[in-house]
Amino acid sequence: MSVIRDLVGFGATALVAAVVTTAAPVWVWAEAEASRARPAATVEDLLEGLASAPDEATAAGLRKRIEAMWMASGSATADLLALRAAALSAHGDPGAAADLLDAAMVLAPDWASGHWARAVVRAIGGARAGARVDLQAAIRLEPRHFPALTALASVMLQEGRPAEALALLRRAAAVDPRDADRAALIERLTLEVEGREL
Repeated sequence: MSVIRDLVGFGATALVAAVVTTAAPVWVWAEAEASRARPAATVEDLLEGLASAPDEATAAGLRKRIEAMWMASGSATADLLALRAAALSAHGDPGAAADLLDAAMVLAPDWASGHWARAVVRAIGGARAGARVDLQAAIRLEPRHFPALTALASVMLQEGRPAEALALLRRAAAVDPRDADRAALIERLTLEVEGREL
């Protein structure tokens, strides 16, 4: 099997896993509540910490806090719709989840993680073009949105655009350099696209 076909399979798995981990309601909203009790760290502070995290355990904790902060839309109604959408998606109804996220995005059109969450459920439902548009919107709104960068790289691989996928993965790695799976993908894809060892 070629590296590209292997990466496409990994990318699809990663995209499906993303909705279970990050878009699922359990820890994201619990973490958002817990972060209110902590001293006020801004997303900027947390992103700086992620870029210089000394180990994977530290990076994992920072990722959760960043993603929890990004999951707050600024609209209580949009947040509730997204929470219900995550539950529907987790129970195998990505179409209904996408409908709720459509409504959430009307209320919070500049919510990068809302676009990302809708992209994930669209991808699960087979609407890859719509997922691509939402991922591009998420990245336009928050250029350091490492989950969206990684998911868009997956879409690019599925569309046979490995050079673009590699560029996106490198952007995500600049924000979150401790992700070992992403680093391995970058190494393998660099060899396939650029034809040289790192």
